[in-house]
Amino acid sequence: MANEGGKPDSMEVRMYTLGVMLNMNAKSMREAKGLYELVSKHPQWQTQRSNDALMVDCLYIIGNRDGKLSQQKVIEATKRFLGKSTQPKPHLWRDFYEALFTTV
Repeated sequence: MANEGGKPDSMEVRMYTLGVMLNMNAKSMREAKGLYELVSKHPQWQTQRSNDALMVDCLYIIGNRDGKLSQQKVIEATKRFLGKSTQPKPHLWRDFYEALFTTV
């Protein structure tokens, strides 16, 4: 389902759709979603990134564990899917939340 701007409504649908566009497997997409929820609901999260940007960062972190997901691929996929290119920038927040990664 899409909103008036043509973008899917639910973050979960958006995340899985972008994950498919990035050729991620279902397990990796679930892990990225889990990381997104851990970070975005963390009591000390100060919204350093928008929801869409955090979603992209989480997909990139999980998808890049084996080194197969380039930043350029993410930028191109987000431009096609979201209508704007979004560069993954997990370095803006990752260090503080790194301990959460082990729980995903």
